[in-house]
Parts: sequence; C-alpha cells; structure tokens
Amino acid sequence: MFLGLLFFQLFIFPNIFPASEQNADLRITPYSTREGLNHKDEDFLESTPAPLIHEVFSVGIKVEISGTGGDGLRMRESPDMDSEVLYLAHEGEDCIIVEGPQIEENLIWWKIQSLEEETKSGWSVQTYMTTIITN
Repeated sequence: MFLGLLFFQLFIFPNIFPASEQNADLRITPYSTREGLNHKDEDFLESTPAPLIHEVFSVGIKVEISGTGGDGLRMRESPDMDSEVLYLAHEGEDCIIVEGPQIEENLIWWKIQSLEEETKSGWSVQTYMTTIITN
C-alpha cells in the first residue's frame, strides 16, 4: 500500500503539496554621511580620484569625430539620413553635444556644435563620436 501511495505521489500527483514560495525583502539604504567612517576610510576617500567613465554621451559632453576613415561626419539639419547636410565635421575635430539624443532609423543622433567654429552645428550619428575625457 505504501508503495502504491508513493507511486501516486511521485507520478500521478507530483504537485499535490505546493512548494513554499519564500520571498526576500531587500532594502538598500545609501550611506551618504561620513558618520561611522574610521580615519583610514576618510584618508582613502580623500586620496582616491573618482574613476573616469568613458563613452558616456549627454548634452554638454565634448566629443571627437573618429572612425570615419578620413571622410568626416555629416552634420544634418535634422536627425534623419534623408535630411539636408549642413556641414562636414572632419576626422579628429572636437565638438560639444548641444541637444539629443534622438533615435531614428535605429541610430542614435546627437546635435553637435564644432568647438572651432560655433556656427557649425547639426545632427550626427553617435557611431562616429568618442568622448573627450578631461580632468
């Protein structure tokens, strides 16, 4: 009889006893004050420079035109491949992001402005930009 019940339990009704669902409640509280830090921790915080984050794009970030194979980067009137080309940013030219992002045609577009000629600005694809890291 016992074997019959075991057979029923394992093969006919394997889920008759529901598994217990245990949920964890995880709370993360940021520690924003220096209370509780010992002298060694304070020395570390003051002597360790913040890491530089590469390839983060946002308004106000300086970028260099790169990866165009010397052809330059088209600066367009709007974020669209069919839009009129206003200027050509040359390979190695430094620009600043002034607007964006816009995602069109599966491309990320930023409006950039040349640091050499302030009147030279337009929408360009992020693929041909690298961020300029300054300390």
